[in-house]
Amino acid sequence: MSRELKISPTTAHKVVAHLKDRGFLVSLPGVGMQIAAPNLPDKEERLKLIEGDATALIQQARDLKLSTEDLEALIRRLGNGDQSNTGNA
Repeated sequence: MSRELKISPTTAHKVVAHLKDRGFLVSLPGVGMQIAAPNLPDKEERLKLIEGDATALIQQARDLKLSTEDLEALIRRLGNGDQSNTGNA
C-alpha cells in the first residue's frame, strides 16, 4: 500500500492503526482489514452533544434579530458546502 500511494511504510502503518483505533477499520482473522462504521451513540445522544452549542446559536440569532428560517437557510447552505455570502444578509 505504501508503494502504491508513494508514502513511507511507517506513515501507512500509522494511518491504518489510527483508523483501526477510531473504529473505521476492523481486522478479521483469515479475511484481513475491512471498513466498518464507527460505534456512534444513538441519534438522541448525538443531538444532546450539540444541544448547548445550538442553544447558544439560537440565542445569538435572536439577539441579531434573525429568524429560525434564517438559521435554517444558513445551516442548509453550509451543510451543502456553500460558504459564500456568509457575511451578507
